[in-house]
Amino acid sequence: MAKHTIWIIDTSVFLNILDIPGYNQKRKSIISDFKIYIKMGIPSFFLIRLF
Repeated sequence: MAKHTIWIIDTSVFLNILDIPGYNQKRKSIISDFKIYIKMGIPSFFLIRLF
């Protein structure tokens, strides 16, 4: 059975993903990183930390 990975996403990362003006300076880099994680094919859960 494959182990699952949990990725804890900080609010600043989430704001970049949502493309919120003033909080999206690293959007291209973050989206690129997510594409890499998804292509790795590791069973994963993304947990969004809102506080």
